[in-house]
Amino acid sequence: MGTEKVRKEVAHDLTAVDRRLTAIEIQRSELQMEEKELMREKARLETLADSYYYCRGELKITEHAILRYLERAKGVDMQLVIEEMLEGSVLQEHAQVVGSGLIPIRQGLTGRVIDNILVTVIRTD
Repeated sequence: MGTEKVRKEVAHDLTAVDRRLTAIEIQRSELQMEEKELMREKARLETLADSYYYCRGELKITEHAILRYLERAKGVDMQLVIEEMLEGSVLQEHAQVVGSGLIPIRQGLTGRVIDNILVTVIRTD
């Protein structure tokens, strides 16, 4: 077999390998995007599953309703609660950097942030 023919075959094989590598990289990127979307959807569904705090028969009471009750009927100052949650916390700074994820609030508490929204607080002790 002549040298020129071998070079053409090697060049052809190299091109085929490069095409396959490119295809794999595209698939990897697509799978990473899909994984990110699925993780967001999972977190959203977990939050939704936890959004009903109490059920009695057909009546469901949401956490939002409970918060408004505490604020309006019991006089809990929600602004003070928010300030306490953020006092001494790096939550805001970390949320700006990572956007989504589990972020420590303080000893024993971690916040789940999705797209820069604190959606829940988890006890970690």
